[in-house]
Amino acid sequence: MPIRAICRRVASRTSAFSFKGKNEDVRKIGEQLSVQTVLEGSVRKSGNRLRISAQLVNVADGYQLLKSVKVLAGGARSNSHPATDLTITAVDFRFELSGPITAGSHIVRVVNNGSQPHEVVVVRLSPDASADDFLNAFRPGVAVSPAGHPVGGLVGIDPGRDGFFRMNFAVGNYGLICFLPDIARGAPHFTRGMMMDISVR
Repeated sequence: MPIRAICRRVASRTSAFSFKGKNEDVRKIGEQLSVQTVLEGSVRKSGNRLRISAQLVNVADGYQLLKSVKVLAGGARSNSHPATDLTITAVDFRFELSGPITAGSHIVRVVNNGSQPHEVVVVRLSPDASADDFLNAFRPGVAVSPAGHPVGGLVGIDPGRDGFFRMNFAVGNYGLICFLPDIARGAPHFTRGMMMDISVR
């Protein structure tokens, strides 16, 4: 059966992430997310080998629709990072930039120095709009608002980890926003001040 025939509805990453680390019954998770199937699994590292295990589970009865898939990494890999000219550091609960952002293409490194997972969603803002204006106009599932639209970024960075993304910044105003829910309060990180307005010249 094609995957598209059973994955008619996909819960948002933010909603699914609220179950991380919890030992909930898959039927209860499916009910709370209003989905018919749940993809679950694990990632384990041993030396230079990476083992990824995943299974697709039917919420109605708890049975697997797709048997466990295991992926083993090949030989040794390089630990080198791409050359970057901009670093965004995420801490609880703000962003710090390594320097001003100029117009043009950049490889951006994102470092999470916080105590919980963070993300950087880059929003191209409309003239005279702010990140706060974008959030006030934001509606889940609607990609464009009068105040701007998301153009890139990096999601789901665990504490102590880093990641990279490429972004072509045009002259104008942008917002950096973290939508992930706070572990203690459940509210998005931007409600605790994790957003930033930046101007690209």
